Amino acid sequence: MGDRTAGQLTVYWSTPKDAQVVMAFIEDIFTSVEWTAPIEPDKLLLGGERYTVEETDIGMVFNATLARDAPDTAYFMWVDPKYEFLGDLEVHVPGLGVYSAPCDADGNPVHTWEAIKAFLDGLPDTVDDIAAEIGKLYGRPWYDAIAAHEDGPEFIEVDYEED
Repeated sequence: MGDRTAGQLTVYWSTPKDAQVVMAFIEDIFTSVEWTAPIEPDKLLLGGERYTVEETDIGMVFNATLARDAPDTAYFMWVDPKYEFLGDLEVHVPGLGVYSAPCDADGNPVHTWEAIKAFLDGLPDTVDDIAAEIGKLYGRPWYDAIAAHEDGPEFIEVDYEED
């Protein structure tokens, strides 16, 4: 077993079919822990309320490929930093794909000087393009898409029908 640290997951929107995958993810990855958000049988909580866990295996969360298995689900997930290492952040929005970055304990993207330097070396020539690229570096298109769709907490029924 690897190092353990806190983890967080907020699901913003999903389809009933993807909700089944997300519920399985929660149950499979965090079977031995209690989430702080309410879990109702056959229902997935959307928006607002965050599922948090005090300890989880750092590598397990992002090896689950939630974005691939639930492509119509928007979520924000991270694990906290541990020792001298940064945490890991993953934000998925259908149509935009996955944004991932190292993060601090609040899920804010953190980039090293080496990553910023490599980014700056590849910037386009116009100010508007530069602003857009900086926004992408820090996940702005993903955060903007989630904010535009945020309706507040609600539950979605999980579709357990077989394909």
